Amino acid sequence: MPSTLLARLRRFVQAPRFAAGMDRAYRAAEAGDWGQVVRILGRLHGRGLVTPTSRHWLGLAYLQLERWQDALDEYEQIRGPLPEHDAEARRIVNHAIARFELGQRTECARLLKEKISNDWPVKEVQRAKRLLAEIEAEQ
Repeated sequence: MPSTLLARLRRFVQAPRFAAGMDRAYRAAEAGDWGQVVRILGRLHGRGLVTPTSRHWLGLAYLQLERWQDALDEYEQIRGPLPEHDAEARRIVNHAIARFELGQRTECARLLKEKISNDWPVKEVQRAKRLLAEIEAEQ
């Protein structure tokens, strides 16, 4: 069997494990146990079970733990938009926050100015605008 077919088959067989892991990660996040979210998703990713959504949640956990570089690394590995529109806006703002906390103010501002959209949920637009205002106040 070609290796790509084997990889697809492996993902299909592991899909229930991935779903169960994501469910455990969501419950840990709801409980505020961000370290547990990192451990759960780290194990899934270590098995090659990675999706844009799981990367988003791992990045969010790193943000909550103030592990800015780890958060930035996760957000930069996400390719393409997340399935839910709200989550995509949240991902972009969280990516910008990681850059901001690492002192990458120019990159943070550029990212937000390029991506901010009136189609975003009001909460995410407000978060983005607050971050931009903070950057402008520093200059």
